[in-house]
Amino acid sequence: TLNRLCKPAVVVVAVVVARAVVATVVAAVSVLQLGSQF
Repeated sequence: TLNRLCKPAVVVVAVVVARAVVATVVAAVSVLQLGSQF
């Protein structure tokens, strides 16, 4: 029963972490682009 609950939880955590990483990269790239323009 634990495996059935843990596996989806791991997937959810992985998705959240992936989204956070992508958001951070996008923000960093946008900041660098703005900095290079000005």
